Amino acid sequence: MMQPLFIKKCHRSMHALLAFCVFLTFISLLCGCRDRKDTVRAAIACTEPPLSFEAAGVSERSLTLINEPERQLAGLEPWIVSRIVEISGLDAQYYLVDADALCAGVASGEFDLAVGALKRDKDAHDGVVFSHAYYQDDPVLLVKSSRFADDTLPASALRDLSLAALTGSNELHFAAERLAVSDLAAAEDAAQLVMLLNSGTVDALLLNRVKAQLTVNGDPALRIIELGDIPEPDWESGLAIAVCAENETLLSLVNASLSEITEEERHAALMAVIEASRAGKSS
Repeated sequence: MMQPLFIKKCHRSMHALLAFCVFLTFISLLCGCRDRKDTVRAAIACTEPPLSFEAAGVSERSLTLINEPERQLAGLEPWIVSRIVEISGLDAQYYLVDADALCAGVASGEFDLAVGALKRDKDAHDGVVFSHAYYQDDPVLLVKSSRFADDTLPASALRDLSLAALTGSNELHFAAERLAVSDLAAAEDAAQLVMLLNSGTVDALLLNRVKAQLTVNGDPALRIIELGDIPEPDWESGLAIAVCAENETLLSLVNASLSEITEEERHAALMAVIEASRAGKSS
C-alpha cells in the first residue's frame, strides 16, 4: 500500500531531527572531552610524621580522602602529591590505604599511583614502576651540639664512634654491614635513641634525614652532621611514587612535575610539616 505523502515527509523530518540530535550530542561530548581534566586515583598511606600524618584540621596542603571523608592527611607526601597534581594539571581522588597494600593496589589497576615511604627495591612489585625520588632519605648523624663542631664527618670515622640506630632500619644495616661498625646499639623508637645519646651511652645516632630532622625539632642541644664519602648502599635511598607499569604517560607526567619542584621548595615544605606535626602533638 502506498504511504500518504505527508507520512513520508514526517518520516524524513524525524530522521533529520534524529541526525541533528546525534550531531549535537557528538559536538557536546567532544567539547566536554577537550575541557575535562584527567582524574587519577591516588592511594596514600598514613605512615608517620613528617611524611604523612592525620591533620587536626583542613590546611592548604591537607588531602580530603574519598573513602575516609571525615579525615585529613597532611605531611611531606600529601604536599608532594598535591604539587604534582597542580603542576601537571591533573585532577585527583585520594584514598587512604594500608602501607603494605599500596603497590598491590596500583598493580591491580585499582589505583593509578601510590605514595607512602616507598622505595624501589624494598617495595618492588610486578606491574609497578617507580618515579624519580622525591626525597633522598640518606643517612645522617644526630649528635649533641656540645661535642661536635664540624658540619661533615667522613663515614670512615664512624668506626671509632659508638652508634645507635632504629631496630630493623636501613641505617642499622648500613652501619653494621657497609661500615663494619662494631660498637652499635639499637632502639625501638627515636625517643629511646635520644635517651641513649643524652645519657652518654652512645656518641651519635645514625638516622635517615627525615627522622633526624623530626627528632631535632628545633632543639639547640642536638644537631645534624652530614656524612662524607659514604660507600654506595645496598638499597635505593630515595623515596619514590609507585605508578602502574602500563601507564607510561602518567609516569612521565609525575617525573616532569617532580623536576619542577626545587630542593629549596621541598626543604621549606618539610620544615613546615615538621612544625605542623609538632603543633599537633603539643595541642
